[in-house]
Amino acid sequence: MVLFPYSSKGINHYIANEGQNIFLNADEVKDLMEGGSENRADLITKYTTEAQKAVEHMLTINKTADISLIKTIGISIPKNEIDWYGLLGHFHYSVDGQCFKKNNIYTCVLNYRIRDYYDFERVEGINEIIAKLKSKDSDEYAKILTADFAELHYAGMAKSFYTDGFYTENFYTV
Repeated sequence: MVLFPYSSKGINHYIANEGQNIFLNADEVKDLMEGGSENRADLITKYTTEAQKAVEHMLTINKTADISLIKTIGISIPKNEIDWYGLLGHFHYSVDGQCFKKNNIYTCVLNYRIRDYYDFERVEGINEIIAKLKSKDSDEYAKILTADFAELHYAGMAKSFYTDGFYTENFYTV
């Protein structure tokens, strides 16, 4: 059993130096969005409700319409959710789909999507950070770890990649 399967998946894929995308299945994305931080679960409710309102105003005759968020939403995962934080850290969330009106029944098929680019930032002034560490300023450890992982990519020993996934929900209103 792997203690942090998503974090492990991310770092192992990075070090494998392949660069292909990782795809999260519908259950994994739903688990990510509905679990953990209440803010993520609230986003689903908020955008589903907004989509319902938009569809009811937009579709006044029997027809079909495509809908989507104009811009993705950036979401940061708190560090205490270590498994998801280790794979995604900060990711983008969007909603798109199709809606239909027939008689007075609205049907929507919405896709809840996530996307992240798995990489590490190079740290400017790494020598100064190391000097601070030697003087017992321990707040700088995370920056060194990040810089070390970034250098693996730039040295051609690891490769950044995208993580994508989505799940689909249907809803109906009368």
